[in-house]
Amino acid sequence: MTRPVPLPAPAVVAPAHPNGGIFAVLLALLRAHGVSPMRWLELARAMDHGPTLSAVLKEFEAETGDHLWNDRAALLTHAIDETDQYVEGRLGNNLLYTYRTRILSEALGDTADVAARACLAALREAGVGVGGGSLIEALVREGAEYHRLMLSEIFRVDPPEVLCQTARFNLNRFLAAARNREDVRDPRRFRRVEEGVREFVLTPAQQHTLSTYLRQFGTTPWRVGRLLTKVRLRDVFRHVRMSAVPGTDPAPAGTEAPTP
Repeated sequence: MTRPVPLPAPAVVAPAHPNGGIFAVLLALLRAHGVSPMRWLELARAMDHGPTLSAVLKEFEAETGDHLWNDRAALLTHAIDETDQYVEGRLGNNLLYTYRTRILSEALGDTADVAARACLAALREAGVGVGGGSLIEALVREGAEYHRLMLSEIFRVDPPEVLCQTARFNLNRFLAAARNREDVRDPRRFRRVEEGVREFVLTPAQQHTLSTYLRQFGTTPWRVGRLLTKVRLRDVFRHVRMSAVPGTDPAPAGTEAPTP
């Protein structure tokens, strides 16, 4: 683990921001316990980050540290000096899109880890018992991994068709209950009697969209950043289905079998 550099909050937590639609399980659990999502973001920013995430954030700091100008002439000089590299593939480069993409494609595991640790710390501050292998901790860890897998290995021309996760909780039911403003504080309500296997798949339409844009723009971080100006991130989340029991067909993508 590496101590985080003092970067602006959007750079540190852009992938986890409540408006981004990522880590919805963690956000729902925090809100159910009366914890502000901003406190979660503050804790995530201040915590140790994994080595890959730290490296990406340091590069963000290096690229943006000199993007403030005292006068218009200095800005114009900078713009002219940068033209050649923009034309070489970084034309229209938006650093927030680029580094959000880099975090999602290069440091997603580290990001999910710090999101889970910050969520547990925020819940602990609120007096929720999260230690000793508690069900709350298990739900947070499974939820963070669930969201990691929804975005894993999508920004490549030949992504794996299916990724898998052991399902101990019915997360679809949990999220539906949270949307309906039900009390979701007790994880026992969403625990499966028997573990299942959750599959994360890209639909043919998603594969076509991603392949088309990646072949057009390329797969470098700044080019994928341009892709995200054309496609909503939520639209390329992997769909989730429960693996088939022997002798049956898989559940449709986007579904989980109800908890018995």
